[in-house]
Amino acid sequence: QIFNHWSHNFSEESSLVGGAVVGGGAGSSSIFYNPASISEIAESKLSVNMSLYSYDYLKYNNALGTENDMYSSRVYMIPRNVSLMLKSPKHPRWSLEIAYLNVANFSAESMSNTDVNIDILTHLPGTERYTTYSYIRTEFRNDFLGFGGSRKINDHFYFGTSLFISFKSLYSSYVANLNAYPLEPVIIDGNEVLFFTATYKDNELVKFNDYRGLMKFGLFYKDTKFSAGINITTPSVGGIYSDGKRVQRERSQSNITDPTTGTPMEDYIITDYAEVKDVKVTSKTPFSIAAGCTFYNPDKKRFIYTTVEYFAPIDPYRMVQTTENPDYSGGSVTESVDGEEWLTFVDGAKPVFNMALGIRGYIKENLMFLAGFKTNFSYKKHLNVYPFQQDKMVKSVDLDYYHLSGGLTLRIFGQDLTAGLQYKLGVNKNQTQFINVTEPVEFNTTELKALQGTRQDDMNSFLNSISLLVSATFNFSKTSKN
Repeated sequence: QIFNHWSHNFSEESSLVGGAVVGGGAGSSSIFYNPASISEIAESKLSVNMSLYSYDYLKYNNALGTENDMYSSRVYMIPRNVSLMLKSPKHPRWSLEIAYLNVANFSAESMSNTDVNIDILTHLPGTERYTTYSYIRTEFRNDFLGFGGSRKINDHFYFGTSLFISFKSLYSSYVANLNAYPLEPVIIDGNEVLFFTATYKDNELVKFNDYRGLMKFGLFYKDTKFSAGINITTPSVGGIYSDGKRVQRERSQSNITDPTTGTPMEDYIITDYAEVKDVKVTSKTPFSIAAGCTFYNPDKKRFIYTTVEYFAPIDPYRMVQTTENPDYSGGSVTESVDGEEWLTFVDGAKPVFNMALGIRGYIKENLMFLAGFKTNFSYKKHLNVYPFQQDKMVKSVDLDYYHLSGGLTLRIFGQDLTAGLQYKLGVNKNQTQFINVTEPVEFNTTELKALQGTRQDDMNSFLNSISLLVSATFNFSKTSKN
């Protein structure tokens, strides 16, 4: 979800039809999907998405080498979404909405150890104990706080706009600690050494909260048998505020022998850390345009929803940057390490095209059935961040998601209660491994890193997720429908 544009679940009336509501039927989520359709409301209403549970199971096959997998699982509460829609009898052509929305909520944590006896240090006789510790943790959350309005132009056309403040929070940590050492004393340069160890370490941390602004502009057309809409979202504008900023990166190597010459390689450490005012954060979101249609019979008992949305690309850019400490390195830094912009992390986005389809129909007068399907493709999958180095991106698994949903809405005493389930399948095949510790060598001349093998493009990741969705909409006294 960290690198997908359609991860949100807002009001259940839109979530359970796959979010295919740009052309109408968005209800309390109109402020997000198409602010022009806020005018669909006939009465003021308060909508509350209750915090219920979701279960995710994420597995990374071959993440650390052939048949060396990682996994993450969690049970968590779905964040609340709250919306207040206002229809004034004194201004019947205007409809307003204030909303707090959770747009993305992702968390994954995985760790793994290796402990084997192998012959990895070429200059020493016998085998060594080879131990590794790998850890990856990613947390990402994006919330919107917004205000929007819609105006009825004539009997068929409506125009609307909304303004949002986006709150993004990212925490990413990656650790790889590799060691190889003989279990018995060894002879080095004619001297007995009681303990000898070769090490390689690669650690990084990125943390920030970023606050940005963006706007949406919508058009909405409504007739007796269908409605249609267009929604344009501007790129986010930064510079409002950022806090909680931390960035750290360390790489070190010691007691490694060059396999081609048999001579000891220089030890080195490159490490730096910066925080708060010394760190600049820029977390961009792209321009997008969405279009949708909703078809229904004259008595409005059956509905079909369709929506497509195009997200523009974002050229690679420095997401996190700072000025390096002049003393960030120690030892002789060889050609195997590029220390330029050591604390810089980059991001970008490929163009993405998503689609959604939903249906809704009355089972009986006060009971509706809803179902939907949507795609949610990753904008980072196979992203090339040239002219930057690929390893300056935040470590992640970039999944394409497919969502299936279904549920019921019951109107009782004039209020709407909705409950349903959403199943999400995430897939990514042939991604480059995080690290290869199943086929290690003392020094990898391909990647210029110690105590590990060459990474292969055979990491396959799968996520299965199921969510229970429940909401309540409280309708106030009816006003004019003009």
